Order: sequence, then structure tokens, then C-alpha cells
Amino acid sequence: MSAVAMRKEAPVDEAGAEIDIDGARKRFAAGVNEVSEIMQERTDVVRSIRLSLLARCHGLLVGPPGEGKSRLLALFMILINGSRFFKKLLGAFDTPDDLFGAPDLIELQKGSLVRKGAALFSHIWLLDEYGRATTELRNMTNACLEEREYDQDGVQQKINLITAWGASNSWPASEDDAAPLDRLAFRHFVGRLKMDESKKNVYKQSIGLGGPLVPSTLITLEELRAMTCATALVGHKDPKATDAFIDNTMIPLENELAKAGIDISTRRRKLLLPIAQASAFVNGRDELSPLDLTPLANVLANLPEQMKTVQEIVMKIASPVGFEVTEIVRTGEEAWTQATKLIDASTGRVPDGTALMQINHNMNSLRRRLKGMKKSHPELSGDIEDALKRISGDHIKVKRLLVEETTEKDDDDDADA
Repeated sequence: MSAVAMRKEAPVDEAGAEIDIDGARKRFAAGVNEVSEIMQERTDVVRSIRLSLLARCHGLLVGPPGEGKSRLLALFMILINGSRFFKKLLGAFDTPDDLFGAPDLIELQKGSLVRKGAALFSHIWLLDEYGRATTELRNMTNACLEEREYDQDGVQQKINLITAWGASNSWPASEDDAAPLDRLAFRHFVGRLKMDESKKNVYKQSIGLGGPLVPSTLITLEELRAMTCATALVGHKDPKATDAFIDNTMIPLENELAKAGIDISTRRRKLLLPIAQASAFVNGRDELSPLDLTPLANVLANLPEQMKTVQEIVMKIASPVGFEVTEIVRTGEEAWTQATKLIDASTGRVPDGTALMQINHNMNSLRRRLKGMKKSHPELSGDIEDALKRISGDHIKVKRLLVEETTEKDDDDDADA
């Protein structure tokens, strides 16, 4: 049964009480913010996982081991009270028994092939090295991802799966290698931490001083299902407005991507509007807006080298202001890179402070622009605040270099005197 069909009657919890969707949405947002605080520098990934739960789609996390890819999803399992989390490292020699459980011996004696593995009863999956799985196992998994059904001895059994995320240490090398991952809508790189404050927080967490390690604001599984149904109704109140949204945003987006040599399969095209619906829902709207294209910046790239182009195209259409924020962050990162190139490798000092002072001035200007934009564009306050944190982290390091350079210069002047 579709989410739209399920939503014909007011949603109720297990006790029969009507679910307060607005209240659940607010608590879900609060819990998601707590996960972002726990897993710093992972805000974009956290937001995408939230959208995947509401849109009932899937994703891919790429990055070196040890950066919390499984922990991210495990925290969402805690946030959604009553949900189950399943994790499995896949390999070239795995069989269906390894993922879905060995056949039930009692049922096998009766002549039926029935599996009762944990995956079939879990709501959130993490499939590590999904691309390495055998073709047989991947085909069986794909049916689960698309239909939320598993073939139990010729009978299609509904499973609990809401969202599944693949994980990998590296990106697919080609379009052909990426094909098996086509069902995974979101694509994120989970790299090493960059900001000193984030690293400090990990140190403190390791000895119990870094604040909560799990979210305290929770929702129930029934509330998530109710929000999923409400999400599926976004854009249904005014079908003409939804048609206009498709004509004025989705089609131009595809055309711009095509100009850049990036094509969208029909399978992936079907994932885009549900994600936009989820974006509208979390922002408290029942109609679609160009801003709801923003999450698609992490969806539409087939290969890593396409990501920058996709982000620019999406942001220009979805939010010119958001695109400006992205450009400011990129400029700030380039400024920090320039500052590191000024350091003399043999002494660890900056020989000429004039260039460093100019970089410091430029980064001050970037921060002032962001603060002004935060006041004039409250709808983007979260994104702008994240951008400010990233710029400020690099700016602090520039100012430290500047202080060291000034101190060293004063010491040299004293020695000359």
C-alpha cells in the first residue's frame, strides 16, 4: 500500500491515540540537530539520512575507514525508538545465507525455503562494500531496496526496511562500476575531520567530557511512519502548482545537467521528487519550492568528478543565495590553502607577513558577508551557520600564524637591538 493511500485516515500510535505530526516533526528536527552535534562536520550527511527516512530512499557513504559511517546510522536507530539497525560487510564470496540468514531448518523439513535473518526485520541497513557483493546477492538485495519485499519460497514477504545505505572506501571507477549503485540516491564523501574544534570534541568524547554520545530527543517508529505518509502528500493540494514546479525547476535542471554531460536514468528520476517532498516537509511546507532542489546536489552526480558541477547547477536553480554561500566557503578554503603555502618548511614561519595580513583581511570580509546574509535570509540560517563555522575554523588558524609571525618578528627586533 502506498504512503498516500495509508494517509487517508488520521495516523494513530499503538495505543490508538492520534499522532501529532507537527510535534513529531519538531522533535525529529531537534533529534537530528543533536546527531549533528555528536557527529561534527557531518551535517550534510545527517540531513540526507533524515530525508532518506522520510522519502523511503537509500544512499551511499564513501570514505576512509574509521570515520563513523556506521555510527551515523546507528544514532538514527536510537533516535527512532522501536527501530532496528542491521549492518553487514559484504564480500565477493558471500551468499544469501550471509545476508538474509540460513534457511529455517524446521521449515526446510516441511519442504519450504524460509529465511529469518535480522535484515528482514530491520528498518535501517548499512551494507558495507555493497559494490563488491556477488551479482546473485546484489539482485536479491535490489528487490528489497525497490519493493521492500523478499521472496520467501515463491511468496513475496513484506519487510521492515525503510532506508539502506551502502558504504565504500572508494568511489566507483567508471559509469559501469557505478551502475549497481544506481538505486542508492544520495552520494556523500565522509572524509577525515578538518576543523580543530571537531578533533578536540572527539578527544573529549573519548573520556566522557564531550557532551552526550546519543540523541536524547526521540520519535517513535509510528511517528516516523505518519511523517512519511504526510511527506508523500506534499504537492497534492495544488496539482497545478506541482506541474509548474516540474516545468520551471525539474526540467530546466535536467537540461542544464545534460549540457554538462550528466544524464539521469529513469530509475533515479523517480527518486527526485520524493526527496524534494521530504525537504518541503521538514521545512513545514505542503507545497514544493525551488529550495527543495538543494538536497539533489548530493544525488545527481554519477561520479566524484561530477560533484562540483552538479552542486553548482543545482544551487544556481534552487537557491542563488545558497550558491553564493557555497562560493564563499570555497573562497575561504582557498584562502587557507594560500596561507599554508606561505609557511617556510624549514622554519615553520611565514617569512613575509604582508600576504598573510591580506589573507586575514579577506577572511574577515567573508565572515562579515555571511553574518549579513544570515540576518537577511533566515530560511538559510542553518546552512549559513555551518559555513561560518568552516570559515571561522580556517580563519582562527590564519590568525594564529599571524600572531606567531608578529611575535617572531618582535623577538628578532629585540635581538637586533
